[in-house]
This record gives sequence, C-alpha cells and structure tokens, in this order.
Amino acid sequence: MRGPPGPGRGYIAGELTQASTGAVLARGEAVMVLCDVGHFARHQEWLAKQDAAAQSPG
Repeated sequence: MRGPPGPGRGYIAGELTQASTGAVLARGEAVMVLCDVGHFARHQEWLAKQDAAAQSPG
C-alpha cells in the first residue's frame, strides 16, 4: 500500500496499545485522498442512473 505521496494523497498509520502492558490491541493504515468538490455530486448522479437502469423493464 505504501508508495510516494502524490498531489492530494497521503498515508496514515496508527497503533492502539494497552497502557499497562504495552500489548498491541490494533493496527491500521490508510491512504487519504483529497477529492475535488464535484466528486460526490458526480458519484451520486452515477448511482441514480444505476438505480434507474436496474428498475426499468428490459
């Protein structure tokens, strides 16, 4: 999953440990991506078209 960060992209990792023993309880990592302002509107429009196509007789 690791690679060079690009424009609008970053990597984050974390670890949850028990304070009294130092035991690792969980680990996680993610790629954080910055979307342009129209991204979610375009995705919602695409989903609506998919729903309409699935409901039309055919």
